[in-house]
Amino acid sequence: MSIGGLVEIAARSGASLKKLLKDNYKVVEDIPFLMPDSWIRSSGFPSVCPREEVLCATGKVHRSWAISADLNLIFQHGHGLHHQLQNEIMPAIGVLRGKWVCMGCGVMHGGPVPEGVRVEEWAEAKPDECPDCSSSEFTFHEAHLINDEHRISGHCDGFLVMDGVPGMGILEGKSIKAGWQVQNVPKLDHVIQLQTYMWLADLQWGIILYWQKGENGVNALIEHFVERDEDTIDNIKSTLRSIWDGIEGGPMPDRICETYECKRAKGCVVKDACFGKL
Repeated sequence: MSIGGLVEIAARSGASLKKLLKDNYKVVEDIPFLMPDSWIRSSGFPSVCPREEVLCATGKVHRSWAISADLNLIFQHGHGLHHQLQNEIMPAIGVLRGKWVCMGCGVMHGGPVPEGVRVEEWAEAKPDECPDCSSSEFTFHEAHLINDEHRISGHCDGFLVMDGVPGMGILEGKSIKAGWQVQNVPKLDHVIQLQTYMWLADLQWGIILYWQKGENGVNALIEHFVERDEDTIDNIKSTLRSIWDGIEGGPMPDRICETYECKRAKGCVVKDACFGKL
């Protein structure tokens, strides 16, 4: 039987990985309300509405996020690009610093990190060989950055050491569908996220590296060098304080939606309480 005939028979059988993925590769994520001992994630902070967080916390309102198979596959594509940046591409040019797990014996290189020790003192380049088992296989392990006072934590994509730039910086990799959106300036949410990491790691600069999914080669990459901005960091701290103060009985944060009918408000589970319609 010809190859074409085999393919035709397979098609008629109804077996389809694509259909199985469409029907089954979807999840519903629970979004718990904040409690006084909770932590806010840096990656989600730029899109947070402080008023929504306080209303959900004080009203014990549960939220959920339905992630379709399409969106889930988009996320996995991005995770794959991140993995290659951290484990192959950036180490190959010698600029990435951080923690590395030996795949032979499981020993962590570059950690654990004693409290109060600066990033520059522990983050290291990918080892050539593990001194404990002689393995040359390592996997990058993202550092956990935290601030106890403001109860925020996050995992940046790594730390950079580059000729011509003093000190160490933050790497923030992003996959993106349309490069024209960030050709001249990065997205504001990504800048805020990077500023948060610079604050948490006490570093002075960072690079947002966009990887266009529809482009090939080096042309797929768009980079933006970002310096630390104390005004932005002060605004981040102020926003975090407004959330925790509100949860603890302080003033309610300001509303960010202009109207009850705006796009964000329509999808908000506490919009009635926010706009006083209860």
